[in-house]
Amino acid sequence: MVSASPVDRERMFIISYHLSDDTLSVYERTHRNLGVIGGKFLERGRVKTPGQELFKSDLSECYGAQDLYVGARLCLNAHEFQLTDADEFTLSYMEQNAEEVRYKVPGLTCRRLLEEADCQLSEHEILALGRRYSAAEPQRSDLGLLLAAAAQERLKKSQYESFTDMTKAFMHEDRARAGWLASTEARIICKAFRIPLPDSLLMALFKQFENEAGEIDYHSFLARINWRVNPLPPVLHDDVIKFDVDWSGEVNAALKDINYSILLEEAFGEQE
Repeated sequence: MVSASPVDRERMFIISYHLSDDTLSVYERTHRNLGVIGGKFLERGRVKTPGQELFKSDLSECYGAQDLYVGARLCLNAHEFQLTDADEFTLSYMEQNAEEVRYKVPGLTCRRLLEEADCQLSEHEILALGRRYSAAEPQRSDLGLLLAAAAQERLKKSQYESFTDMTKAFMHEDRARAGWLASTEARIICKAFRIPLPDSLLMALFKQFENEAGEIDYHSFLARINWRVNPLPPVLHDDVIKFDVDWSGEVNAALKDINYSILLEEAFGEQE
């Protein structure tokens, strides 16, 4: 949160954006040292961008995918927020769908990016460059996407389409309307609807949408496994899924080592 208050500056939030209907929801993380309980901060809905006339004939402009990138500032619920990070799925999606976002992705060459940006790079562009030129060995496939693709493949074979009814069941149990539900309750609902997924895969998927309190973002979970609305490429035979992963570790690897020789060569050409 962007604030003059030292306490408010330490508060951390998770902003969820839903591509299906351009809605936002905000969840505040628990911060015991600050005495912050956490929980729902902003209920899911479309949020108007600031600076618009109160009474006008045109439709109000709302935040969209092009407004969300690392470094962006949003005014939500009369508070200003700055986006400081994004999960691996979000970053990968933005890199693969550059036409939907405002920042430039180094999809062609670093030189072209520098020419277009006149060397004035945003935080997200710097992050994208770091990911592209990271010296770390790239993962074969993102774990979250791999798990979701495996789940969709099983659900599609079974012609399972109870996603709307499951959403209603989740919302019914979510008394606070926060968009989050305990993993144990989520598992009970999934079993009640006879979702044809092995327990190991289901729990591994839950981990991809779980917060520190052990609750899952059930809207994102159901959207990710919905093979009708959000189909994913099928799992390749070479991709091996193991469910004995150490979930205490971070899935997203930090970008610590950058291959500057390749970056500089693409940016300024080969040095003689």
